[in-house]
Amino acid sequence: MSTETHTCLNCNSPEDKSPLVSLRFAGQPHWICTRCLPILIHKPYLLADKLAGAENFPVTSHED
Repeated sequence: MSTETHTCLNCNSPEDKSPLVSLRFAGQPHWICTRCLPILIHKPYLLADKLAGAENFPVTSHED
């Protein structure tokens, strides 16, 4: 059993405080909490400084 604690890539909330969803991007594992998941879905460019390459995600028509 691993003792490593994962944190949200956006808000740094630890897994013992918030549910985290695992994801892979560019071959790297990442975790994001359920509160920040809408940012990843709707405005991923806001994660550009935390998730290398997010600034290149296409902008969808439903974004403001």
